[in-house]
Amino acid sequence: MRKTKIVAMIIIFLLVLMYTINSYAVVADLKIEGEQRVKVGDTIQLEAIYNSFNEENPEEKIEENVNVTKKALWLSSEDTVATVNDEGLVTGVSMGIVKVTADYEVPAIYEITVLGENGEEPVFVGIEDEEAKIVEGTESHNNTVATNNTTDTNNETKSTGKDTKYYLFLFILILCVLLLLSLIIASIIKTIKKDDDDDELKL
Repeated sequence: MRKTKIVAMIIIFLLVLMYTINSYAVVADLKIEGEQRVKVGDTIQLEAIYNSFNEENPEEKIEENVNVTKKALWLSSEDTVATVNDEGLVTGVSMGIVKVTADYEVPAIYEITVLGENGEEPVFVGIEDEEAKIVEGTESHNNTVATNNTTDTNNETKSTGKDTKYYLFLFILILCVLLLLSLIIASIIKTIKKDDDDDELKL
């Protein structure tokens, strides 16, 4: 009878565990905000805004509008056009268009246009292989942002993906399960041993 109760408890626990894991699929969202244009020699400050929510229930916010600017990893696609420091401060170096990436749990990409010292705008001249070349002294530019997940003409790029905290949660949960199973197995062994001892005493 005891064995049946223990087995039933294990099955119920595993079912609850599976439901919990499936219902706690955390998705992370990172957005970069700030000015889109900077002159050569000037600086602009970008900010990385982080959100996380339950994938099964997007309205269930876990973290909302958290400023992770100083925690994110910042990179510039072209240091010869613009540089970015560890706190999201962008400095214009030469005329052109550059993509700045922030990475915190998931990456986000933001496009910056670097103008000349007098406000001249770079333009792309079409080439046969569709590559672009920056030309000084022109007045138009391409303002489309391409990301791994979205295309955002407003240049406020969002990137979503699985939160590493979700995997940390799973890891801790698995450790707890293994500990609980070891306790249950030890209890079963103890019960069986006790039953055997009782049988021996009866004999």
